[in-house]
Amino acid sequence: MSDKDSIQTNRSRRNFLKGATGAVVAGVGASAFSGVAQAREQKIDWSSRGLGRKHDKRFWRKVQKQFVLDKRTTYMNIGTTGSMPKHVLEGYEDNNKLVAKFPWDMKGKFGKFPYVSDMIAEIAPGFGANADEIILSRNTTDGLCSIINGLHFEPGDVILTTHHEHIAATSPLNVVK
Repeated sequence: MSDKDSIQTNRSRRNFLKGATGAVVAGVGASAFSGVAQAREQKIDWSSRGLGRKHDKRFWRKVQKQFVLDKRTTYMNIGTTGSMPKHVLEGYEDNNKLVAKFPWDMKGKFGKFPYVSDMIAEIAPGFGANADEIILSRNTTDGLCSIINGLHFEPGDVILTTHHEHIAATSPLNVVK
């Protein structure tokens, strides 16, 4: 393979990965969450006439403009955290301000504290579940303590841990020993 062919192949792969990554991230941000989790009205037409057309440069420019990611960057870690569409970032900012100002009940946004039944009913369909199948804890530590203390251990049961466990897990495990 000549250097020219190699450069062209890499460029094509790079463009494919950039486009595919953008489509996946934008699609997840646009459709996987319920109305509560959607931050803002999107400023892009997601109708089917633009989707799936790999050569529609105007559509893909619109997708690219939804992100604040440096244009010289190809971000490939879409499995954890990363670049989010602008409307999601705006929603996070608004929600963080709400939590900072009203930490106990978020001004009743999801129902009366400590109950979050309104939020559960809103997000359950996004997980393919019914509201009675979802439990939300105040934080990870609270969730781990609730789960571990709800387990029924018998004499002789063994709890295996590694040195990688967070104290939020090991502390309640030590209590139930």
